[in-house]
Amino acid sequence: MPFANPFLKAVSSLDPCNRKTSVALELMKELPLYASNVVQDSEKEAYDLKIHNFQNDHFSDIVEESVDLWWRDVENTSKYPLLSRMTFALLTCFHEPKLEGSFSIMNVITPGSNRLNVSTFNAMQCIKYELCSHTHTQKSGVCMFSKHDFLKEKVDPKLMNPEKLSKLQAQVRIGGKGTARRKKKVVHRTATTDDKKLQSSLKKLAVNNIPGIEEVNMIKDDGSVIHFNNPKVQASLAANTFAITGHAEPKQITEMLPGILNQLGAESLTHLKRLATMQNATGPISEQTNSGVDEEEDEEVPDLVENFDEPSKAEGV
Repeated sequence: MPFANPFLKAVSSLDPCNRKTSVALELMKELPLYASNVVQDSEKEAYDLKIHNFQNDHFSDIVEESVDLWWRDVENTSKYPLLSRMTFALLTCFHEPKLEGSFSIMNVITPGSNRLNVSTFNAMQCIKYELCSHTHTQKSGVCMFSKHDFLKEKVDPKLMNPEKLSKLQAQVRIGGKGTARRKKKVVHRTATTDDKKLQSSLKKLAVNNIPGIEEVNMIKDDGSVIHFNNPKVQASLAANTFAITGHAEPKQITEMLPGILNQLGAESLTHLKRLATMQNATGPISEQTNSGVDEEEDEEVPDLVENFDEPSKAEGV
């Protein structure tokens, strides 16, 4: 079939049947113009050289498989990496949300099936576009596709019964009342999975283990402390990242005094002073007051009860 589109002409040169022709050689050289992000400018000369080698190389010209599978065999030889990269970039089906939505619309065959084979979807799209291309001939889908042997048998319009079509349409109706709902797939993530992802991320940051860390205290704004005893500490100074692994135990800052005093900052010291003021306003102050009264009573001079002069007078006599 002749192509008027220059892009389709260039892509047709990838067909193995068109190999070893001067036209295919020139068209393959034009492929980087349509996929400029595949082959860099520095690789252009090597790409042209590989095209000439490819045209003269010995491959099977009798193609009984699809073009992409044939090119997969070429890629496995590792002889033409640039050409293989360009080929798969052009043969790969690019898609967008609208195309993904078309899969979602047509993928309900029965209530127990929620997937559609790609080959089936491809056949449906081919028939759809073929029908659109023959709108001027006023041919229906029954006239064009309803036959047992599509190569030899003539089309019989009676094969497609409208009643059967309506029943099939009702069976594969999508959405609406009474249709089966899709089951929501719930992905359960375990702590092991999260830990593997964390370790993978830390490995990318090139963290190093810091030995000899006996404890780590994370002080919150409310005065509580997340305490780690003998944790595993990893750090990457270049990425400003620190990772602490171990058993975390929540504690109050008052429970860890006085050992945590050298770890407190200005804000934590202010919070600690506030706590001390609140505690002194209740029990500790009254206890100190009572002890102070007792000390004052001990320091007072006791009153004299007896007369100490009489014994001295008796000794003089």
